[in-house]
Amino acid sequence: MICVTGKIGSGKSTVSKIISDLTGYKVVDVDEIGHEVLEEDDVKSKIREIFTDRVFDGNTVSRKKLARVVFENEEKLKELERILHPRMRERVMMASKKDVIIDCALLERMNLIEICNFVITVISSYENSKRRKPHLTDEDFKRIWENQRDVNMVGVVVENDGTLEDLKRKIKDILEMVL
Repeated sequence: MICVTGKIGSGKSTVSKIISDLTGYKVVDVDEIGHEVLEEDDVKSKIREIFTDRVFDGNTVSRKKLARVVFENEEKLKELERILHPRMRERVMMASKKDVIIDCALLERMNLIEICNFVITVISSYENSKRRKPHLTDEDFKRIWENQRDVNMVGVVVENDGTLEDLKRKIKDILEMVL
């Protein structure tokens, strides 16, 4: 199992796709799993209890509204993680097998690193990472970036500030050494 980690906008998903294209491994996107968990009725109930209706649009959790609340208050972020992370981790564990790539920024915070056979940490400058997330305001991006300060450089570190071709070459070289 290969795990890919790194901060927001570093290029984790791009690296995961490159690995998938080269190996045929399936990508397990932990962000996507988080979005699915937010749709569960009992999760919505717990979120409504803690964060009130202000983070909802009708019966749907507004990820944008919820992000604004939790990225301004570390205790609220921890409360949300206590609700979501166990369920997300459980789903990742169920989907995990040998020929899988786990794409996860918070690999260590979610205690998923223990299931990784090999870890790639993707790093990129703040400016390049921000440029890759044009849908976020500067303020929102900065909050998320700063809340990922515990994303450590573990395993093999790959810098992603060059071209896509440079990145593909780096990943191919790494895979030739480990697979």
